[in-house]
Amino acid sequence: MNKSFLSLILAVVGWAVFHYGLLPTFKGTDWILNPYVYYLLFTAYLIVVNVGMRLQPPMALKALYVFMMGYYFY
Repeated sequence: MNKSFLSLILAVVGWAVFHYGLLPTFKGTDWILNPYVYYLLFTAYLIVVNVGMRLQPPMALKALYVFMMGYYFY
């Protein structure tokens, strides 16, 4: 399987799991369960998956990841 396609699939599946599964639990305003912790977990997920599996997505896919991260941060 193409590594770029695998990276995209893992990012989209990870986004869906984090957005629909974990984000509703991070709507609180306390110190631990806030949306910024969710943002850091999603960022760590993308980094660990791409580095751990030695995937090398093209620059356009990396730009998509940065856009996805910016969407959640702001």
